Order: sequence, then C-alpha cells, then structure tokens
Amino acid sequence: MRTIIRAFVALAVVTAGAACSQGPEPGRAATPPTTVASAPPTTAAPTAQWVAGQCIDARWDVHGHDLDSTASAIGVDAVPCSSGQAAARILKAVGGDEDAALASCPIATDKIRPAPDGGWICARNLTAPHPGDPGGGSGILRVGDCLYADGDDESLEPAERPCYDPHGPGKIRSFLKKKSQCRDREGSVTEYNTTRRDYSSRRVICHGDGAGVREPGPEFEDGTCVAEPAVLDLPLGDMVFGGLDQVSCGDEEAWAEVLGTVSEQPCPARATREVTGDTHYPGKICLRAL
Repeated sequence: MRTIIRAFVALAVVTAGAACSQGPEPGRAATPPTTVASAPPTTAAPTAQWVAGQCIDARWDVHGHDLDSTASAIGVDAVPCSSGQAAARILKAVGGDEDAALASCPIATDKIRPAPDGGWICARNLTAPHPGDPGGGSGILRVGDCLYADGDDESLEPAERPCYDPHGPGKIRSFLKKKSQCRDREGSVTEYNTTRRDYSSRRVICHGDGAGVREPGPEFEDGTCVAEPAVLDLPLGDMVFGGLDQVSCGDEEAWAEVLGTVSEQPCPARATREVTGDTHYPGKICLRAL
C-alpha cells in the first residue's frame, strides 16, 4: 500500500507542475514532452463455439499426444478457423459416453476430446500428421483397423498400425464386453484373440493373429530351404521344437523348400507340409518336402 501512495503523490506533483508551466522561458528551446510508450492491450485468445466447422488450438501426433496447444496452461480452446491459432477442425459434436462418440465420429477423425459443455468433439488436424487415416498410427481404433499389443507390457494401450495384408496383423473384428464373446466366423472360440483396453465399456478387442509381432513380415523368403526340425508329438498335433533353421538348398540337411507364408489362406497345392508359429506374421509357413 505504501508504494501505491507514493506513486500517486509523485504523479500529483508532476501534474501540478505541468499545469503551472505556461511555456518555455524566453531564449530557451522548448523541451519536447516525454512520450511514455504504453503496452498494447492484452487480448484473450479468440474463442468460438464448440460446434462442427469451428477449429481448436491443438493438434495431435500419431501417438495421440498434444503437439501444440496455444492455451496448454489452461486447456484447449475453440477458435475461428481463420485464426492463426487454429490447428484442428471440429468435424462433429456428439453426446453419450466415449464409446458412443467413437462409434459416431466421422472416419477422418484424428482424435476425440471432451467438450466444455459436455459431450465430445471429433477433430481432424488441419495439417499432417493424420493419425485417423488408415494405417496412420495411433488413431481411433475401429473394426477393420490393425493393432499392435505389447504382450510383455500389458499396461500399454493397444495402438493402431498399418495392416500387413487383408487379414492383419491383429485386424480388429469387434469390440466386446467379455472375452467369451470373441468368436470366429463359425462361432468357435478356439482360435480367437483378445486384447483389453482402458475403456468404460466394450473393453475387449476381438482381433486376428499377429497383434504382438512388432515388425510383421514372413520369417523366410520364398524359395529358401530349411532343415528338419525337432518335433514333439502332442495330443492336439505335432509341435515344432526350437523353430526352423534356414540352410542352403544344396546342403544334405535341406529338408523342405519354403513355398510361401500365409495367414488365414490355405497353402499352395504343391505344399506337402505346413508349420505355424507366433513369432512372425503371417505365421503359417508352407513347405514342399525335398
């Protein structure tokens, strides 16, 4: 308070002195008045309604992380798309819970986020990256997308990744409440694959093989040869013990030639054996005995 009073008194003295002054003394040049530069008025970020057609001041990378919110300290704002702060466009405003919003957002949506007045907005970056595009990375998971699930760290959320072929890897069939609901086309649960996600409902993702393979691709090129593996005779079928070892096709150890690697498709007619595994996707190796 003392500082404020002193400043006020000083201002009064300066004002009074200026009022008594009638001009410069004769023979002395006039001293130009001192100009005090004033700071431009502070304006808040331009705001707009949280409705389709408006923009927001944040966009996201392929992992869903916020790249650049100009209002990051207080949250994301809706702004006119003509604003220099615009980073993503609102495609649609939806109600309901998060699962319902995911189901009703347009296919081009890069991310959904809560709206201040309730509900959700579906937004797309004005510029790349676009994680919502097919194979765009960690976009919104939908039926038909492919996912990667880290089996060694179940705390990590499953992430979208490009589909290696029409079947996967980890191609999503449905979102369910219970694992027992995940069945193949014939209604069997013997070959289903499920991954949990952190959602309030429909937490189980029902998907195809290969979700845990970090870099999908065949283990062997077509035309290469492998040695005869050790085989365990089990009630449900033979199991290859230790995997397959590639050898030169001219070696005495050469046991079979690799004709191809498939996922759900049948092996070529020339194949006499097939070996399946879960370390690569596709995981069914079609072989011709030598």
